[in-house]
Amino acid sequence: MEKVFKIDKQTYQDLQIFGEHQRSVFSCFDSTVTAGGKEALQYLFYTPSSDLKVIQSRQDAIRACLQSNASFPFEHTLIQDLSQYWRSAFFDADRKSKFWSILSFWQIYSAEFYYKKRYILDTLALLRQLEDFLVILNSQKISIPEFHTMQEIFAHCLGVMTGSEYKSNKAKVTLANIHLYDEHIRLHLAEEFKTILEFIYQLDAYIAIAATAKSRQLTFPEIYLPTSQDQMRIDNLHHIFQQGAVTNDIVFERKSNLWFLTGANMAGKSTLIKALSIAIYLTHIGLPVPATAMHMPVLDGLFTTINLPDNLEAGYSHFYHEAIRLRDIIGQLETNSNSFIVLDELFTGTNYQDAYASTKEVVDGLTKLDRAFIIISSHLTELSAEIKSYPNLRLCCMKTDLDKNNIPKFTYRLADGVANEKLGLWLLGRSGLLESVADLTAKYNK
Repeated sequence: MEKVFKIDKQTYQDLQIFGEHQRSVFSCFDSTVTAGGKEALQYLFYTPSSDLKVIQSRQDAIRACLQSNASFPFEHTLIQDLSQYWRSAFFDADRKSKFWSILSFWQIYSAEFYYKKRYILDTLALLRQLEDFLVILNSQKISIPEFHTMQEIFAHCLGVMTGSEYKSNKAKVTLANIHLYDEHIRLHLAEEFKTILEFIYQLDAYIAIAATAKSRQLTFPEIYLPTSQDQMRIDNLHHIFQQGAVTNDIVFERKSNLWFLTGANMAGKSTLIKALSIAIYLTHIGLPVPATAMHMPVLDGLFTTINLPDNLEAGYSHFYHEAIRLRDIIGQLETNSNSFIVLDELFTGTNYQDAYASTKEVVDGLTKLDRAFIIISSHLTELSAEIKSYPNLRLCCMKTDLDKNNIPKFTYRLADGVANEKLGLWLLGRSGLLESVADLTAKYNK
């Protein structure tokens, strides 16, 4: 049984995996040609896996498309028309009409004969084209059992329909044999053509992913079964939405599996944790990632709390909703889970003292999850002094420099330590808010 990778609705929303009215991770990969291809791509995005073989088989198929520089070889209208024909029901009346239609020569001038002949010839041409296409994909020195199986199915279908003319393009559709072709396609080989159609859609999705991998210079992660010495390493990680942005190298070790991440507003904390979370998600659906190298164990889940909204319908305050969300994450974890967990700016819905005490309690508890990989980002820099003694905790920050005029310069770089910069007033001034308030006050005082 395939091992399920756990991820929930809140995490999908936090990472903008889907989104009809905004940029999404899915849209970065969706250059599919067919509606079925889009659905196949969505299926991949909805089925991350903790099964190493599943992940690697998906990687191999996409890598073969990438290395062959393949483009989808069919028009979407052709696939749409053939899919309707292949899936249409074959009735006994179709078989009974065969004898009489042979005697009725005028049938060759009917619309029914014209369209059925066209669909049959297109089907034969498509099978041969798919055969040739898979020969190219299978020549990439990547053994893909699925592709070899499909080649056998194409050969079987062509052999049944064309007999001795299997290897030639001389097969002709006539009044005498059109019903036999039709019966093979829609009845005897119906299951085979259902499989072929699903494969065409899958191929459309794989080629779309390969195109994104090429245009955005994405990398296939090296992924392995979990061990007692798990380590996650990523070189030049960046957010998939931000090409040409500052990159970061990540080394996440089991011995320091809980990060307490600090940084000023706009220093890049949220962008970093989203970039890392998206890379982990893409890895587990078998897709390439926005980095130059990635090496990590198979994880069993991904949970984030980044953009948690108020829950007015349930009557929850923001603070209480944060507590419920954290409880739900813990409730989804298996015993000895090695999930990746992100908690961004915990307990912003309460006062400083409550947030401080609550965050410390959470850190105390989460340090005991010694197999999970956890990031807690926070503005509560003073808390660092109390928690730094935990052996498996790493204090890290998004580094901010000051120029000679004491103007902050955001590096967007991950570093060890604690970010103690207080830039709130500077950011208010930069936004123009303080100036606007002063102008408004002056108007009222006139």
